[in-house]
Amino acid sequence: GVSEVTTGTQHSCAIQNGAAKCWGRGKSGELGDGAKDDSNSPVQVAGLTSGVSEIVAGGKGSCAIQNGALKCWGLETHFTADQTGMPVQISGLESGVTSISVGNGHLCAVHSGIAKCWGWGGSGELGNGSQGNESAPTRVKGLVGGVSEISAGQNHSCALRAGAVSCWGRGNERQLQQWRTYLDFL
Repeated sequence: GVSEVTTGTQHSCAIQNGAAKCWGRGKSGELGDGAKDDSNSPVQVAGLTSGVSEIVAGGKGSCAIQNGALKCWGLETHFTADQTGMPVQISGLESGVTSISVGNGHLCAVHSGIAKCWGWGGSGELGNGSQGNESAPTRVKGLVGGVSEISAGQNHSCALRAGAVSCWGRGNERQLQQWRTYLDFL
């Protein structure tokens, strides 16, 4: 019954029969049950007992798509989640979410074909043309629709749109140039 598994820094999560479950370190609310205790075995994420289609674990937080809505929990998702370790509905993303990713201090989602990111943005990883932080999902400039996948890294993000990859943010380790070089060979 397990359809997906994901790992964070010190916790893991899975979808089992449409329900979200997490295990490992829980001190920052990573397990989503509100207890903030560590667990060697999977615990049910509060409120995510059915309809979960995607789950991603970050360093100290996780997010899941439940019936098209985005819900997040844990410290790393503090821009949109409370500190109780319980999943919080992300405002503006109540339906139409098809892809999510948790980076290093920022999050990204595909909402109705549009790339949106929020959280820390000091390296341009939010793609909104600034290097400031955003507390709510903000549209990535230049990607007006047709986005199917998104991935948030440490200081950069990438999206898949119409068979092409677009990346933004800090490229000091050639993470932006490598994608362009790789795509030239496809």
